[in-house]
Amino acid sequence: MKQVLALILLLFSTFCLASTFETNKLQTSYKNTPTFYSNSIYVHNEKNNISKLSFSGTEDWQLEPAITVKQFQLHFNKLYSLDKQGVLSRVDAIYGFSEWSYELTPVHSFRLSTPFIIVQNADKTLSCIDSNSGHLLWSQKKFVFDHYERVGRSAFVVGLTKNTLKVLDVITGDVVATKKLPKKKLKIIGTNNSSLFLEKGKSLYEFDLSKSEFTKIEGNVLNKANKVMGPYYYSKEDKKIKFYKFNLEDPLWTIHFDQSIKKIFYYPEYFVVQLSETQFQVYDSLTGHTMTEIFEVSLEDPEKSSFYPNNDQVIILDKTTIYTVKRVKS
Repeated sequence: MKQVLALILLLFSTFCLASTFETNKLQTSYKNTPTFYSNSIYVHNEKNNISKLSFSGTEDWQLEPAITVKQFQLHFNKLYSLDKQGVLSRVDAIYGFSEWSYELTPVHSFRLSTPFIIVQNADKTLSCIDSNSGHLLWSQKKFVFDHYERVGRSAFVVGLTKNTLKVLDVITGDVVATKKLPKKKLKIIGTNNSSLFLEKGKSLYEFDLSKSEFTKIEGNVLNKANKVMGPYYYSKEDKKIKFYKFNLEDPLWTIHFDQSIKKIFYYPEYFVVQLSETQFQVYDSLTGHTMTEIFEVSLEDPEKSSFYPNNDQVIILDKTTIYTVKRVKS
């Protein structure tokens, strides 16, 4: 009798789950990963066109760049694109009109950190551009970094080449510190408001900009971490996920599950738990709180898909299909 009752409850809960969400598909091809703002999708397709689409597939506007776009990034309602000739441009994402183009020096790559854009140029200079006007603020010659980041909310840009760190004032471009690190082949894995976190093999290090101190993070973090995200890391057990901050012994939060976890997909501000072949749930990284209820979707390859919570829906990129999973109000 208990088994029959349990089966009835399972069928009922499955029915309720299926009726809670609706899934829409949008078939499209894209060259660079689509990005999202409000209720719109921005797609760079294989013909080099950039389009603004609704989730139903209706096109609002389309740009036809003459030169192939190699990188594009959306920040709030502004779309930044870099073409293969090194021209960096900004477009109003709502209406699709051009606001500015930066053509003083061919750009190799850029990091957006509003109100600044940090630019690594093709001529081996590092520059800073005002993101609102597109005007050059400063440029430093012969600055070629393997990695470069703006550190948190502080007014510094940090560049790393081999084992040398250079710290620049983001307002003036002046070098305020140079630090030879005791280790080579370090990789920047994250920042907070005043520190840079670096990795080499199974060891983690912190460089404190305010003290100009380089220290090793103790505790064999990488031996028990499933994923390191800046100064934090996740540890997964069979039915648990724990979230730690470096140098703290106790986790900031722990989530217990009633079933084994099939897979976890990590993002800077959230993570997605795959509970079964078709069941997924999104969680907030810093709090461990749920951002969605469990939803169901059949994906061709979840490990190659990308998940983006967006207001009351989850957008999923799965090869040539964009899924929008939205909760239906009962």
